[in-house]
Amino acid sequence: MDGGGQVWEGNWREAAARLGGLLPVSRLHPEAVRLLENADPAARWGVACSGGADSVCLALLLFAHWPDFRQRLHILSFDHRLRGGESAGDTAFTRTLAEGLGVGFAAGAWERADPAEPVSEETARAARLAFLEQAIGGPPGAWLFFGHQRDDVAETLLMRLARGSGAEGLSAPKPVSEPAAGPVRVRPMLTLSAVEIRDALRAAGVPWREDASNRGDRFFRNRIRRRVLPAWIEVSPQDALAGAARSREWLGEDDRALWAWLREKVPPPGPATDLGVEALREAPRALHRRALLEWLGARGLGGIFARAAVEAMVDDLACGRSFKRSAGAGAFLVFDGKVLRREPEAEKPDWVEGEWVLPWGGTLALPGGRSIAARGVILDAPLREWIRRGGPDPEKEAFVDRAAWTDGAFPRVRHWRPGDRFRPLGAPGGRKLQDLFSDRKLASGERRRLPLVLAGDRVLWIPGWPPVDSVKIKKTTAQVAHLTYQGARSG
Repeated sequence: MDGGGQVWEGNWREAAARLGGLLPVSRLHPEAVRLLENADPAARWGVACSGGADSVCLALLLFAHWPDFRQRLHILSFDHRLRGGESAGDTAFTRTLAEGLGVGFAAGAWERADPAEPVSEETARAARLAFLEQAIGGPPGAWLFFGHQRDDVAETLLMRLARGSGAEGLSAPKPVSEPAAGPVRVRPMLTLSAVEIRDALRAAGVPWREDASNRGDRFFRNRIRRRVLPAWIEVSPQDALAGAARSREWLGEDDRALWAWLREKVPPPGPATDLGVEALREAPRALHRRALLEWLGARGLGGIFARAAVEAMVDDLACGRSFKRSAGAGAFLVFDGKVLRREPEAEKPDWVEGEWVLPWGGTLALPGGRSIAARGVILDAPLREWIRRGGPDPEKEAFVDRAAWTDGAFPRVRHWRPGDRFRPLGAPGGRKLQDLFSDRKLASGERRRLPLVLAGDRVLWIPGWPPVDSVKIKKTTAQVAHLTYQGARSG
């Protein structure tokens, strides 16, 4: 029974009990069940609920099977504002669900700087996740539940095969994942298919909402779901969804085993440590690749190198073959056959022509001992008030609406070029940077040294000025990018 927008007059609590009888705890993923059965009674539970069949089923099963947590259960609904009245109807439906169950409810909506700009899957997902994390709060004691099921596993597997992911990427979505920051993420329904979930909802007399955008081909996942997955299931001599789920489980086990093996040989890297690989001399390439990628991330170099360059370095590490590679402005990666180090480039000017990726969570070293970094931060009330009162020093940092300008891509950094224009927050219009520099009486050397943070061809922030108006923090902003600049000097 599809809930095509009509008001449902049934009893949600009774519906949850009926659904729980049709889908007992034994049908849910055992790893998620073990976690839930040992959960802290004080934990905060948030269910990402769009009103669709999967998320409605998940909310009702959590309510039915874990009654001790009903007082701490919250239905969380996010409106991307991409489908007009339909998406507003989804929010109203989820509110009715929460009220019918007598659990908490929170709703958010996406306010983009330019609603006419194209939306990517990654940007929309990031905006929704930022709201969910803000709504339920951070660790300890915060859990987010997602209604991913077996069809999602198969879709993700096919999507990531297309881009050449390894075991870690192919083992997603996981039943339980604990990110470095943010709440624990739990997916109890990875053992159920979309058909099983909808059949159970109909048998229990439970309505749900259908997202019309899922029938389009705008996003890659939709094209996989509509064109590829049905054909794959049809031509497969076995149960393709069960096979994909089993592969996901085994790939996850392999991935955890490889990480455990790596930890026996190489300690976790720090932000200033070298990478010694002698202990990996006889180990397979998989360990060398993991060790290298982990080390690059810890040194703030993740995302700088193309895949081909990473694989070439893996080859050299595994063979003990020395190399020297540029690592962005003013630095090299140097491998002497035993230890990989990051070494500064000697005798270079403090500005260079070039453009570099600024990875999230990492620091980009610039010529002259300067550096710039970017990281995502949840915008809570105290931080918002501090920013509103003018707390940030524009010479050293800026806070911008992350969803408004990243579009899922890494920002880029370069130095000033003649002709560059910039419109800082509050300015009546854009001006040439050369004129802005003249107003500040900046010497030519300082003009050359200042880094420009860009998205595409747009200059978004320059240390010493507010960020561009299009990425300003709004009332609906849930997550910000915190940009920091170190090494400022005069002259």
